[in-house]
Amino acid sequence: MKDKVLYGLGYVFSVILGFFTIIFLAIPYLSLFGKTVDNNALVPVVTNYFSYDISGYKTMDLWQLGFSGVMTSLLQIFILILSLLLIVWGVCGCLKIFGLFNKFPNKIGKVKSKTVTNILFYIYLALSVLLLIFLIVVSATNQFSDDHYGETTTTGLKLSAGVFLTLILVLAFLVTTLIISKKHPINEETVFDVYVCSGCGRNANPHHKFCYKCGEKIIKKTDDVLDKIETVEEEQVVDVKVSNEENIKDEEESLPKKKKKRKLF
Repeated sequence: MKDKVLYGLGYVFSVILGFFTIIFLAIPYLSLFGKTVDNNALVPVVTNYFSYDISGYKTMDLWQLGFSGVMTSLLQIFILILSLLLIVWGVCGCLKIFGLFNKFPNKIGKVKSKTVTNILFYIYLALSVLLLIFLIVVSATNQFSDDHYGETTTTGLKLSAGVFLTLILVLAFLVTTLIISKKHPINEETVFDVYVCSGCGRNANPHHKFCYKCGEKIIKKTDDVLDKIETVEEEQVVDVKVSNEENIKDEEESLPKKKKKRKLF
């Protein structure tokens, strides 16, 4: 059970990361600001300031801000799609761990499902880093200043907390997953092994050597074992049928025979 829990942490982290990404997208990723500085005073004084928050969802609509704006919008859309994929992937993996969705594959092609989870984390991290880079470019290329009658008016974009929160979250999950994998290595091929009795075929505890019902040896469940168990069960059914037929025949023979009436004519 411990191995299954450790194996399933990656799926749990996938669900959490995807879920919190959707929440964090409502947090400001950029801020549109404007300020006016009075340069006529002995010390420059800000006489007017305003700020408007731009959430992660709104950064998907920066197509008019040139190449960096287009890339920011695309990357944010990819991150949202990936977060939804992480939720679906994680939920299916968790259901697999609890035996509720056994059709979920242990491998995709030659790549193990656990490795696929780590790959998704790396893709998410790469997209988040690229997003941060293009947000910095958008902020740097969209700031304007204007001097008028000794006052300087500055308007533009600046970074906010949203993009940093998602970066911290994915880094924390990725590092935690790697540390746990190194400290507690798991043989993925044996996590979902099922052990059965070689005699009666009932599911058994892998730590037991013999069945508590019939005393036969406990072995790992494989296709060969299943065929053997089915053959044994078929033979037992045949034996029961034969014994039942013999008992019925013996009962019929033990019954007193009716005397036949002689016909006089």
